[in-house]
Amino acid sequence: MKTFLIIILFAGSILAEEVEEKEKLVGEIEFFGYAGVDLLKLKEALPFEEGEVFKIEEEGQLAEILQETEISVFETLNRRASDIAPVCCDRSGNWMIYIGLSGKTSAYHPQPIDEEKELPEDFIELYERFEIELEDAIRRGAAQEDQSMGYALSVDPPLRKTQLDMRDIALEHEEILLDVLKNAAEAKQRIAAAEILGYAKQSKRQFEAFVYAARDAEPHVRNNATRALWILAGSNPDLAAEVPTEFYIDMLLSKKWSDINKASLVLYSITERDSEEVLERLRRKDIVERLSEMARWRTWHADYARYLLGRLAGIEEERLELLVKSGQTEEIFDGLILQK
Repeated sequence: MKTFLIIILFAGSILAEEVEEKEKLVGEIEFFGYAGVDLLKLKEALPFEEGEVFKIEEEGQLAEILQETEISVFETLNRRASDIAPVCCDRSGNWMIYIGLSGKTSAYHPQPIDEEKELPEDFIELYERFEIELEDAIRRGAAQEDQSMGYALSVDPPLRKTQLDMRDIALEHEEILLDVLKNAAEAKQRIAAAEILGYAKQSKRQFEAFVYAARDAEPHVRNNATRALWILAGSNPDLAAEVPTEFYIDMLLSKKWSDINKASLVLYSITERDSEEVLERLRRKDIVERLSEMARWRTWHADYARYLLGRLAGIEEERLELLVKSGQTEEIFDGLILQK
């Protein structure tokens, strides 16, 4: 199984303070939901361009850039962006910026209202330490991880230790993690619970909690829960067979970049195995169009969409892996056309 690693920088996150050590550039600007849009004109209107320094180390700078981007999109297209997502990091250690221009809004669960549900403070501190070490590992090119046991363990020693600490907590405190993930009113609590619960003992309850949290109103909760589900599905064929695939197929059409990225991971794992029924559902015109947009990205996030399109095209897996790794995307598209 191929393993990759990403992290999204959210406005106000502690990660914004960590980019100060080394200035990173805008690597790639990519779009989704852009049918009928003049992307060249839109890129020229944005307040940043590829190759320039992306300065967000000072307080408020990221929020200001996001607001300027929203204004640029609206003034150019007369409609709002559905998402603006700076993501760290590409293969050169620079920012990738994903801009959504259209998409569907899923039926999310109502916002939990229990103000008293929260994790112990040391759980939150552990999660915050994890975020810092994860970003640092990505920045240093040490993002590889082992997912074979159903949870992620980094090759980076400090990050691996923190993940093992989360494993210890998850094994001992699964009940509180399950409770907080479903019922805590504060998004920060659910975000941390979703990540730490990924290190618990594999069980039906853990699996169902992630499926439920994939419909959380907070994107970062959905991100952490769906990533954990991807790892579970990749390591446990029995659990993979229980994944509600139709939901994740529809998730590919989301307005949010993190949703479509994580949905592609889950569907990638499911279609590694005997999955003709799932592939047939993926042949929907709107789904193929979204996957084709993703496959044309110049970032490594495109790989999962390329695998899915290659499987739809009936390309033998060994050949497909070679095409994806060598960036021969057009041959995948050619194979897809021949299948029609």
